[in-house]
Amino acid sequence: MLMQDDKTGLTLDRLPGSFGARVTGVRLQDLTPSGGPALMEALHHHQVLVFENQSLTPAEYIAFARMLGPPEPHVLAQFHLQDANEIYVISNIVENGRRIGYADGGYEWHTDMAFAEYPMAYTMLYTIEAPAQGADTVFASTYATYEAMDPAERAALRPLDVVHSLEKLYGGRKEQPSETMRRARPDVVHPLVRTHPDTGREGLYLGLRQTRSVTGLDDSQSDAFIGGLVERIVAPEGVYRHKWKAGDVVVWDNRGLLHAATPYDQEAHRRLVWRISIRGERPFRAERS
Repeated sequence: MLMQDDKTGLTLDRLPGSFGARVTGVRLQDLTPSGGPALMEALHHHQVLVFENQSLTPAEYIAFARMLGPPEPHVLAQFHLQDANEIYVISNIVENGRRIGYADGGYEWHTDMAFAEYPMAYTMLYTIEAPAQGADTVFASTYATYEAMDPAERAALRPLDVVHSLEKLYGGRKEQPSETMRRARPDVVHPLVRTHPDTGREGLYLGLRQTRSVTGLDDSQSDAFIGGLVERIVAPEGVYRHKWKAGDVVVWDNRGLLHAATPYDQEAHRRLVWRISIRGERPFRAERS
């Protein structure tokens, strides 16, 4: 059902489930920077915003992204779009004997670049070519799980910290960040329970693969602990699955959200996606009296 958001002026259609909205009647290249605050307010409330039937040049896409903050180039610099390092190319297309984008990764539940001291506040994907089958992106809100816990469990989780690691995330992968990038991204510590800087809402800030350890636990115990929390967050009834079409732009707020890619037949289908990530604040937990 369509609804007019009185605060933002946007026309929204709620997606199935407890979060997410489709924004109708908007051409992203027509938006001006003055609309940034309204866009962020809608994003903070709904967590995921979907814009359909878009047609953007790299410059237009970057201008839209800058309404939300400064774009952060991806650590795999070899897959930046030529002359636009704000855009990270995800693709299985091969040109002149070279794959033009990164094709494999993100299949585990995660939040983008949590290994950074200032992780990504927002991520957006713009699909230019979509496979006929597969390559969906799935999303799950960490807020609902945390808020549904009893007070004693929430109290036990609030003091915990998590060590996030670029080294662990890319360990064993074929594509690697440069040595310079690796040295610039040492392990970081962020709170497990993260407070949203604008809404004050608290949710779990975690993910698989890039988590090295949790306060008081060794590596194997940490993996099991984080895995158990993720399993609760991504229960099927709480997941939104986005089936991509060419022209879709999906923007999400990483602070209280997990997402994951799903596979597709890379021999049978082409895929071309532009990703931009927006740098955010250092994660924090609000003090409680």
